[in-house]
Order: sequence, then C-alpha cells, then structure tokens
Amino acid sequence: MVKFSFYVFTIALSLLTFSSFGQTIVIEYENLPLNEVLLDLNERYKIQISINSDLSSNCIINIRQEFASMEEALSTLADKCQLELKTINNVYIFRKKSTHPSVANNSNTKKEPKPKPKAKPVYLYQGQIVEQNSEEPLPFTAIQLNNKTVVADENGYFSFKLDRLSTKAKVYHLGYVISDTLLTPNYQIKIRLNPKNQELQEITVLENEFITTTHLGEKAGFMQINDINNRLMPGSSVNLIFNNLRLFPGIMASGEAIGDYVIWGSYSGQNNVIFDGITLFNSWGIQDDIGRINPFMVKNVSVHKGGYNVPHGDRVSGVVEIEGREGNRENFEANFGVNNQIANLYINVPLFQNSSSLQLSGRQSYYQFLNLSARPAIETDDSYILPEYDYRDFNLKFSTSINPNNLLEISTFISSDNYNGTLEAEQRDLEIQEINIQSIQLGSSLRYAKNWTNGGLSQFSYAQSYYEPQETTTFEYEEEVEGNDNLPPPPPNGGPSPPNGGNGPLPTMREVLFSSLSSSVIQEHSFNLSHQFPSKGIHQVQLNAGWVSNTASSEASNNGNELRGASKTLNRFTFFVHDRLQLTSWLDVEIGLKLDVPESTGEFYWQPRVNGTFHLTEHWNTNFGWGIYNQFVSQVAVYDEFENQTSVWRVNGDNVIPPLEASHYVLGLSYLSEKTEFNVEGYFKNTTRVGRYLARGLQPSQPPRFVTGKSWVQGLDFFFKQRFHKQELWLSYSLSEVTEEFLRGRQLAPQNQSQELKAALSLDFNPFYLTFTQAYGSGFRNTLEIDSEIVPYWRTDIALQYHFTVKNTYFETGLSILNLFNRQNIRLNQAVSVPNGAVINTIGIPFTPTFYLNGYF
Repeated sequence: MVKFSFYVFTIALSLLTFSSFGQTIVIEYENLPLNEVLLDLNERYKIQISINSDLSSNCIINIRQEFASMEEALSTLADKCQLELKTINNVYIFRKKSTHPSVANNSNTKKEPKPKPKAKPVYLYQGQIVEQNSEEPLPFTAIQLNNKTVVADENGYFSFKLDRLSTKAKVYHLGYVISDTLLTPNYQIKIRLNPKNQELQEITVLENEFITTTHLGEKAGFMQINDINNRLMPGSSVNLIFNNLRLFPGIMASGEAIGDYVIWGSYSGQNNVIFDGITLFNSWGIQDDIGRINPFMVKNVSVHKGGYNVPHGDRVSGVVEIEGREGNRENFEANFGVNNQIANLYINVPLFQNSSSLQLSGRQSYYQFLNLSARPAIETDDSYILPEYDYRDFNLKFSTSINPNNLLEISTFISSDNYNGTLEAEQRDLEIQEINIQSIQLGSSLRYAKNWTNGGLSQFSYAQSYYEPQETTTFEYEEEVEGNDNLPPPPPNGGPSPPNGGNGPLPTMREVLFSSLSSSVIQEHSFNLSHQFPSKGIHQVQLNAGWVSNTASSEASNNGNELRGASKTLNRFTFFVHDRLQLTSWLDVEIGLKLDVPESTGEFYWQPRVNGTFHLTEHWNTNFGWGIYNQFVSQVAVYDEFENQTSVWRVNGDNVIPPLEASHYVLGLSYLSEKTEFNVEGYFKNTTRVGRYLARGLQPSQPPRFVTGKSWVQGLDFFFKQRFHKQELWLSYSLSEVTEEFLRGRQLAPQNQSQELKAALSLDFNPFYLTFTQAYGSGFRNTLEIDSEIVPYWRTDIALQYHFTVKNTYFETGLSILNLFNRQNIRLNQAVSVPNGAVINTIGIPFTPTFYLNGYF
C-alpha cells in the first residue's frame, strides 16, 4: 500500500448532480471550518465535492450571501480559503492555487521563495465537566493530557487546542472517581464524573480508581473541600464551611472567630469571602454553630491562604471562594434539616423542558427546647458572658442554558442575626454588662458565560452586596441605697407599699460607667468581563477588565468619644492578565499582573504575582508563591480609652488614605498519594497602612484619632492525613508569630498565637459514621495590653451519624456535641475592659449537643 502524506476524502452520498442552476443559493455560516460547510451543502443540495482534509479543516468560514449558482457560491468559498475550484465529471474539486507555466519559465521574473513547511492542523477540544446523575457542573476540575494539564473554570467549562485528532485524558475532581477516557475534537464535549461514594453505572472508563480526598499541597497556600466527602463533621448540619476549615493549619480555630476567619494571622476584614461572586462582609456577631452560608447551597469551597495569583480575591490576606450548586435540571429535589437550634429547607425545581433550575432555601433559628448548655458558675472574680442568638436567611438561585454553549445564573441571598450577651456578677456591688450585636447582610449576582464555537470562554458578571452591623455595649454599676429614715409612709386604703416599706428590697441607684455604640454600612457593586483563550502549547491565557464601587459610612461612640464618618464612595477600574504555563512535564508556572486605578486619583497600583509547582516525583512536589496585594475597603478597629474594641468599615485609596498593601512569600513541600498526604509550608507576610482609631489620652469630647501601622506574619504549617481503608486520620500543626507596629513600637498583635495543634479521626462503619475532632491553642492576648493574661484554648467535638432509606428517600440522623468537656474558652476580639480594671471575656461555645435529622427527596 502506498503511504500518502495526506489523505483525500470525497463527499459523495448521492449520485445525483445539482443541475438547477437557475435558483438562488443562500449561504449563511458563522465561525465554521470549511469541511463542515461543505458537508452541510452536500446534505442540502446533493452535490459531490472532493477536497484535502488538511485544507478544509484549517479554514474558518464567516459568510452571509446569496448566489445565482452553486458554482459561484463554491468559487467564493474557495477564494476565502486561497484555493481554486475545478469541475471534473460533475465533481467540484478544491485544491491549492497553481502558478501558470509561462510565468514560472519567465527568466525576468524573480524566483519564487521556497515555501514554508506546512503547519500541522490544530483541533479544538471544548466542553463542560459535570456530575453523572445531577448534571451539576464541577468547577476547577483538572484534565491531565499527555504533557500538560488544563483546569476548567468555575462553571466546569474547558477549552484547549491540540495538533492531533484524539487524545487520552485523565479527568479528576476532589471526591469523584478518576476517569481515563479518549477525547476527539468537538466544541460540545460533555464529561461526566461519578461521586466516589456511589456505585459506577454505565460510563466509558478505561481505568478506575478512587481519588484521594486531597485538600492541601497541589498549589502554594491552597486547599479545597466540597460537599461530597466533608459532610460528617461536628456541627456541620448548619455550618459546613467553618467546621471543616477550622481543622486545617493556618486557619485559627482558637477564638472561634466564626464571623471572620483568621487566616495566617490576618486582621478582621482582610480576608475576601465570596459566594457565587458576591462579596460577603462577615458579621462579627455570629454565635454558636450557625454559618452565613446554607450548606444545602454549597458545591465547592476553595481556600487561598496566601501567595495566590490574580484571578482570586481583592484583599491583602486570604480568599475563601464558595461556589453554589447550579441545581438539578432533570429532577425535582427537596431536602430538609432540623435540629434543636435551627430548621433548614431546600427545594430544587426543573423548569422549561429541563433547560433550567430554580433553587430555594431558607433557615430559621428558634427557641432551643433542648438547651443543655452548662452555664459556668459565676463567682466573685469570674468574668464571662453567656450569649443568646437568633438567626435567619434565605437563598434563591436560577440557572439556565440558553443553548449548549451559554450559561446564565442569577443568585441572591439575605441573612440577619441578633446577638445578646449579659453578665451579672457580684463584685462589691452589682455590675451589669450588656452587649447587643445586630446585622443584616444581602447580596445578588448575575453571571453569563459563553463557550465560543471557535474556542475560548467568555464571562460577564455583575454582583452587589450590602452589610450593616450595629453593636452596643453598656456597663452599669448598681448600688443599694442605705437607710430607711426618709422613706414615705405606707399609702392609705391598702395601696401599694413604697420601696422597702417594711419588707421590700432596698432601693437601688444605677449608674452607667461607660457605654459604646458602633454602626457601619458597607456596600459593593462590581462589573467584570473576562475571556479565557483556548489552552494551546504551553499557554492558558485569561484577560479580565472590571469596575468596582464601594460605599461606606460609620458611626462610633466610646464613652463620650464620638467618631462620625460621612458616607464615602470609591470607584475604581481593575484589570488583570493571567497565564498558566506548562513549561515542562515537571514545572508548572502561573504569572499574573493586576492593575487597580481609583477614579478619584488616577494612580496606578500594579500587583505582579507568580506561582509555581515543581513535580519532583510522581508523589512529591514543591510549591512557591509571591505577590503584591492591595485592598481598597477595610474593617478598622476602634479602641476606646479602656482599649475596648469595636470596628467600622471604611474605603481606602483616595487622596487622604492610600489602600492597604501586602507582600506574600510562600514555599511548601508536599507528598500526595491515594492513602497518604503530607504538607509543610512556610510563609511570610508584611502589610502596611493598617488602620486603627484610638481614643486613649483624649478628652471625652474629642473624636478618636486615626493612626496607621504595619504588621508582620511569619510561620510554618504542617498537615498529615492517613487513610486506613475507609478510615481517615488528620493532624495539623501551626507555628506562627504576628507582630505589629503602631504608636508603641513593634509588639505582638492581639490575635497572635504561637502554636495550634488540631486532629480529626473519621470512622466509616457504613451505615454508621463517627468523627472526633480536637483543637488546642497556646492562647492569645485578646487586648492591646502587653501583660494581659494568655489563656490556652482546648476543645473536643464529636459527631455520630446514621444513614438509612425509606421509600427512596435518603436520611441522615445523628448527634453532634461541641465542647464535649465544657471547656471555658474565650472569643477573639470580644473582650471588654471596665473602669475598675477587670477584663470581661465573652465565652466561646459551651457544651452544646445537637440532635439532627436531614432528609433528601
């Protein structure tokens, strides 16, 4: 057999020839290869065509025109592709244009240059990765090819180009079965993955294995969880995210700062928490075990502790990206969860012939009819506050595919909470401490994604969020009035007796020693347009342009020192370019450059960043990350004369106060296998222009003064996980130091904690599941005073769950106990100093049992 350098295919599905040349030929095609155009003409007009496959696949046609004859139409197509058309025996033949012999033999004509080597044809592979049963998109899924890895976007879409007609691909996503499959060029590829906790059904898989539930070590400062393999955690029935994240190194469990995470020594407001593109300004008043995001709405959680690249976040510390579920478009779903704290309901409705889904969810806390929380005995020198809490939220999300290549999502939520804490203690006389914190938070987003037929992914998004917290604190001194000589006589006719009219209690006099009030409003509106080019060669390029508007107003009063901030708005343009480079089989590098330009100043804030991974062996790799980060909205601490802390939101980046700026340096080493995970990571951060309001030394009529300072964070994180069949053991350890420099010189920051050790043991005895978690922290100062007491943190949690099915309805029931041994821990940034020198701390979660039942219809 003669081997040809190319093959010729002939489209000849009919022996009929097209002879009716008198009719009008209408041709309309957009961004299609010539070969697909000719196939369509063959079907429509029954013509015979012959063309080289390389010539037809490398030419893209865009045309909308009428022709008097088919030959005229085909000639126009040939001209567009620099080809010539010949007709032989009623067969239309496309071929390269040839040079006339007379021209070639003309001695006066310059010699034609040697033709360049023929370029290999390039083929487009584009589509989406979804879950097998629910068709739920799987964000940030990795597709490993022969010599490169492509990462899908937040909607599960991918796009890359190769110079071959087929390729083997290994597709893996956390908590799903790895799929080894063969891909062929197409722009509507659909890859379906099975959750690892479900039996495999019909699917074309060349090799099956269960992926290890990898959380850390794939990139610098990065970890990931999802709703497949992280359901059983103490307290997770109402707060999936916090109760999982607090067990990882670098995210502080001590202090129980549920309202805002402490990631690598961060201050309040320095972490960017994002849900479906909506910025969440977390409430400081979150109490007990209730998180802002409904677990029924969560699909994937990605955490960037530091050293991350430009597509993520808008702050100077960490990023928590929460991707909501897109919804099941095939089947109706209804889930419920109920316990002795809160009720939760989720409904999913398919719409418009299974092209769309509508999701609704809501939660409401109520009277705790099984409140077994032990109240610590309050002695004369005790200083703890026991809080009460009320919470409610509502989510709505609509998702639709306008066509297989376009996705539209609308997501909205609203939540409110009310926190009250009261202390009554006998210290000489009665002292009463009251704290009330209320907040409302709402947001919405619109996201439109287009998957272009000629390659590339574009996305337009709009998001808005609003957050308004209000906090009041009062400290009163109550004294009994001595002596009865001047009391009035009893009233006539048996009327009510006067105070202490013989047997009643003594009259009291109440004096307010100090009070504080802080309220703040922060809003954000943002538009973003991004485009990700098809991955080709070593490059995977993404461009983004956007506009962000922040408005903040604040009011604070601390024992007579009043701070009033008028409403202030900062608008800015933001741009970034990002490239993921597969330099070699053992080195991946991400480079990015972000630019922020406030409208008020026109100043350019350049933020270069670089990340990389060295694949040392099949299981060992080392990661690095470096970057510059700016932040244009911040939460600023306000300290009164006794150094009690409240906080307000403000915008930065105008002519008065520039934005916060930080530098991150991260280096890590990881071992990742199916059974074992190990990660050690070192980091260093320095942040400038950290703001703070101080009232110490000022007269009561003077407002607190604004000062700026610096902070430095350095530390080491260790993580180890071992799987024994279906059982898992986690160990994480953090060693760190957080220092700051304001007016007093460099010293330890209030949130500094030198060591934290955490462990988790997960046991799978299907249908019974059991999890133990333990957290130990060396403690923190919690005030600005250098000599303030440091109390270690220690808490043990346990969860037991049983799974069963009743008439095709799946149920989970169990018991979760937080703080099993009722350890008296304190909360971070919620200490109160009173005029008599005492420090009152708000107690952390006490012994808290939760009985729950979850159902999935």
